[in-house]
Amino acid sequence: MGKDAVLHVRIDMEEKRKAEGLYERMGTNLSEAVRLFIKQSNIVHGFPFMLLSTEGKGMLKAQSALKVYAQHEMREEERISWIRSLSDKYESLNR
Repeated sequence: MGKDAVLHVRIDMEEKRKAEGLYERMGTNLSEAVRLFIKQSNIVHGFPFMLLSTEGKGMLKAQSALKVYAQHEMREEERISWIRSLSDKYESLNR
């Protein structure tokens, strides 16, 4: 199977840097880790791991947030908000 699709994801720069270091130490890279995540998700028809909360509690809250985000309308609102924020930044730079 060819690699002809592109996935764009916006994440925190520090989280990305940490993940890149982690996967480099494991002998792979972040792109391959994302590909593995997607393959495993398709195999198990869901997350290929148990979701954990860093606060010790709130697992149900985290799952609830994921369910809300899975709604197409919420993704569309986030996309529109992101585009607006970029537009605002662009305008402020050109004033």
